Amino acid sequence: PGLGFHQTILYTPNWRTTYEPSGRRPVHLKNPHTAGVPKGASRPPFSPTFPSAMLYINHSIQEAAMNYTEDKSYRKWILAALLTAAGVLLSPLFSFPLGVTRAFPLQHMINIFLAVLCGSRYSTSAAFCTSVIRNLLGTGSLLAFPGSMVGAFLSGFLYSRLHTLWAAVLGEFVGTSLIGGLLSYPIAALFMGSSKGALFYVSLFSISCGAGCVIAYVVLKSARLIQTEFIKTKQNTASL
Repeated sequence: PGLGFHQTILYTPNWRTTYEPSGRRPVHLKNPHTAGVPKGASRPPFSPTFPSAMLYINHSIQEAAMNYTEDKSYRKWILAALLTAAGVLLSPLFSFPLGVTRAFPLQHMINIFLAVLCGSRYSTSAAFCTSVIRNLLGTGSLLAFPGSMVGAFLSGFLYSRLHTLWAAVLGEFVGTSLIGGLLSYPIAALFMGSSKGALFYVSLFSISCGAGCVIAYVVLKSARLIQTEFIKTKQNTASL
């Protein structure tokens, strides 16, 4: 009795928000004006009218944004998992022996796909998981780790900074063939008993990575052109 509509909705004693930032008070309906105020800080005079409604709206927007971000992150992890599974399944069919290692061009294509569509965190994680599973199944070697993870990270990093497809392709090629090849030299010498020099691994990885980079560039460029033409056609149709 005596409570307005906003008071009845906002001040229900059992209501509590699910969004509680670190170091800040949770929003209770009895005191919605304490939202976002650090502990011990002076609080403005209590006003159960317009400020209360604005705090409730602001909280709803923040919670919706958090849910959208989490949902988008889940989708990226699902895509990374699917491409990891595809890399493992296609490895016996499309990999071939090349020196002391096995070349797998499709791994570099997958790295660029994830770097462009998801980011470096997802591409690097997928490259690591693919390398682990391939080694367990006997379809890969220890050189799969430096030969895939470095390029996947550098591809996503450069794409996030330059936002061009060429940056992703260049990052994959440099990270895999040059940096990955140099890192493979001590691994092959210590754990695989190889006496080959560092330039040998650089040349091997350049062959495998170059083929994967070309495939990824053609596929992504074609997909972007098709998307652009579809948007133009849709706009022209709508304007008629």
